[in-house]
This record gives sequence, C-alpha cells and structure tokens, in this order.
Amino acid sequence: MLVPLPKLDEMNFVRDIAPKDWMKPADRDDAWYFQRGYGALGVIAFECFRARMQPQAILDFGCGHGCVARMLRAHFPKARIVGQDVHADWMDWCGTHLGIETVVSPALIADVTLPENSYDLIWAGSIFSHLPESAALHLLAQFRQALTPTGIAVFSTAGQVMRNAYRPGGMHNITDAQIAGMTADFDAGNHAFCAYDKTIYDDWGHSLIPCQWMFGTARRLEMPVNGFYESGWGLTQDVYGLRKAPNSVSWR
Repeated sequence: MLVPLPKLDEMNFVRDIAPKDWMKPADRDDAWYFQRGYGALGVIAFECFRARMQPQAILDFGCGHGCVARMLRAHFPKARIVGQDVHADWMDWCGTHLGIETVVSPALIADVTLPENSYDLIWAGSIFSHLPESAALHLLAQFRQALTPTGIAVFSTAGQVMRNAYRPGGMHNITDAQIAGMTADFDAGNHAFCAYDKTIYDDWGHSLIPCQWMFGTARRLEMPVNGFYESGWGLTQDVYGLRKAPNSVSWR
C-alpha cells in the first residue's frame, strides 16, 4: 500500500460499538470489528490517492452503525461526513456517538435520490452484494449524479471469491436450485441475484457480480474505473473505485 496510514491502535477513532451492530457477530471481538473498518479505510485512502483527490465531503451509503464511518471520521477530520441508512435508530446512534451528519434512506433503492454534485467520496460497503440488477444500476447512476466533478465512488461487491462459496447446502435463505441458477449466471458474466424469502428490505437478497459486468456497466455510465481489487475487503468482497470523470493528472 502506497498510502501511509497510522497503525490501527494509534488512530483516534470512536471505540463505542452499538449493542445491535450487525457488523459485529457475537463470536467476534472488538479488535476484529475495528480491523474491518480499518481495512476499508486502507483501500479508500489508496483510491483517493490514485485519483489525486482529498475529499472534503464524504457519503457513507449504507453505513449501519458506523464500522467504516468512524475510520473515515478519524482519517479525514476536516471533511464533512454523512452517513445514510434505512434505520432511523441506527442513524440516531451514529449522529450521537460518531459526530457525523445522518440521513434516513428509503427502504427501496429505486426510491433513493442523492443530491447532485455533493460528495467528493462515496463509500458503500456490502450494499451491492444484496441488490438486484435494476437496483444496482439505479444506485450507480445516483452515485454518479451525487459526485463532484473530480469525485470517486468506492464500493464492495460479492465476486469470484464469494461465488466459490455458493455450494449446495452452503448458503442461508437460498435453495440449492437457486444456488445453481446464480452460479450459472455469474459464470456467464451476468449479474446474478436471488431474493431473500423474508427481509426487512423490499429489494434485498443475494447478489454476485462478475468483474465483466461491472466494467461494462462503468463504461456505459461513463464512470472510468480508477481501481479494482479482487477480494480487497475482508479477503472476501471485491472493491471498485469509479470516477465521475477521466483523470487529467499525469502519472509521471
């Protein structure tokens, strides 16, 4: 990594964890949770470096209880940081404990409208790994709309490493027939999705996104790929960095 970050235990970040934070399983300790957020910060900081951009306004879309937002707050102390998620109580917790602005998001991604030219950096962790194709396309278009001219969107998806885990009997809330359908779609280079039987989100489920689909979609949206990291977050999810516009800065 070319971007020097302070060691995790030397960073001044909020160490309070919400009691019902779904990002922290019961069998994991606080250190694991903080490392999860720190890992996201590493690739985010590198993508900002590659784009020659120091963010002044940041959106953490689908921020939950702030696993990553707390790291963004610590690393970009002068930036305006906005967390957005569907749960009002989660947003209340983040606003109170993390000192960030918060927005309660619509439950349907199709109803999400982000303000134009408002953010230099957008982060979305483990959101696209749950969206059907139409919702993923809508959200990417909203990201492009919300980015400033030199802005960048950094987000994770479930790709090849996650696809390898889709084995008969190996997934919750999905049948073996659905697993076979999803893996066939993914292997053909298509966006693969299967809805959950029961969920609090109206358009939520399992999603697998091959890099061919993402590269083609980015090209059609005219969002140049700034970076791609297979299993770049938590050694499981792929990470992409998409710019709003081509970078005119020389690399020499």
